[in-house]
Amino acid sequence: MDGHTCQAAAQSLQDRPVAPPGPVVESATTPVAADQVQFSAGTLEYDYNADIVTATGEVRMTREGDRLRADKVEWNRKTGRVVATGNVVHDDIVELTQEKFSQITDGANAAPEKAVYRGGEAREMRELEQVHYLLGFEGLAYDDPDFYAAQVLATVMGGGMSSRLFQEVRERRGLAYSIFAFSSSYIDSGVFGIYAGTGENDVSELVPVLCEEIQRAGLDIDEVETARARAQHKASIMMGLEAAGARAEQLGRQMHVYGRHLPPAELVAEIDRVDAEAVRRVANRLRKSAPVVAAIGPLGKLESYQTTAGRLS
Repeated sequence: MDGHTCQAAAQSLQDRPVAPPGPVVESATTPVAADQVQFSAGTLEYDYNADIVTATGEVRMTREGDRLRADKVEWNRKTGRVVATGNVVHDDIVELTQEKFSQITDGANAAPEKAVYRGGEAREMRELEQVHYLLGFEGLAYDDPDFYAAQVLATVMGGGMSSRLFQEVRERRGLAYSIFAFSSSYIDSGVFGIYAGTGENDVSELVPVLCEEIQRAGLDIDEVETARARAQHKASIMMGLEAAGARAEQLGRQMHVYGRHLPPAELVAEIDRVDAEAVRRVANRLRKSAPVVAAIGPLGKLESYQTTAGRLS
């Protein structure tokens, strides 16, 4: 679907006043005139910060006896773009969109202020059974040539039971009950992070091991690990397409970022181009940024930010 698909779903919402986040509106239905589109949904939610309206559960649109149905509709009020999945007729919805929304200005070409990554730390002492610890770095934007390599690196480092961190930190050393890595990208920046849930007495040993594994990743990730991570990442993407909600989110994200839908075959081809050298390159790029440390729990034995940063330099 193109960027204008299903904007008719938002017709009755456009003139509503924007309110702060509140409870979900159940069975939202709007009054309709003879020449207007009637819109109804099982639930209607509004993300105040992102300015996105999401309708789920028997989303229906009616005009002059013609009935259109969808499983999920997301409308970005800033750009006017809408993505829908379900039992919808593409041409009919495009016609409704053009009729009702032809004057909407597309904000995709606006130039927002570029994000500035700074690093730093945030700690909160709290009486918990475990320490929740996150070590992060400046990641990569969607248009970075190493975007897919960063995704593969996250899988190599902490993408499951065969990952480096799971095997070294959890299985061999028993320093964490939960550990994983992630790579989150945005239009102008990104965040690469490692999360670990550990004990109060183990956190002092955990952090040096994490730093050591990050440094080692830039030296000795090989083609065998990379091939395994590529296969795992591709499987995750393809299985995610089986859910209508996940497909709608993916379509919306791709339209906002790239201005078009990326076919699964194209995503698979991009991942297949990632080799071990690219993954090692990304691992070394991460260490050039100031780290981020976020922790909550009994932190009396957690080393200082300066000590952690020094281990990574």
